[in-house]
Amino acid sequence: MGYYVTTKKVEIPVSPQVQENTNQNSNTNWKNTRVDIGPDLAFEFKYPSDWSSSELKFPCENVRADSIGFISPTKTDLPGYIGMSVAYLLQYCIYDKAVIAYQGFIKAPLSRQPIESDKILLSDADLKRSSEYQVAQQIISSQVFKNSNQ
Repeated sequence: MGYYVTTKKVEIPVSPQVQENTNQNSNTNWKNTRVDIGPDLAFEFKYPSDWSSSELKFPCENVRADSIGFISPTKTDLPGYIGMSVAYLLQYCIYDKAVIAYQGFIKAPLSRQPIESDKILLSDADLKRSSEYQVAQQIISSQVFKNSNQ
């Protein structure tokens, strides 16, 4: 006795919202930034043109490291924080390697260095569902170490 399996091709329409997110996450029109860590060494990152880069020291201020942060546009519709202005922060401390020091939402706007109480607490699942988290993963994957002696 044998089995016969057939498959049927089904096209699933893509909603306009998904198309918008796909376009938003493409790396076209992204900015470049560079952090020099020595005379011939640097880290380069790409990030969306509607995000900003910053030399925030949080939370790198106590570890004597260079730092760079990438901040999303502010929003007021984060579930659980409706009406509060928040932004996504991807923060690196940079030594001889780039280390992610913080990744998540913070209270906005940033008129000063962030502090621990500025963090917005979300579950990992809620954080990973956000479009900002997805963009941050693309920023992370854009990171390149440059050595001009190579």
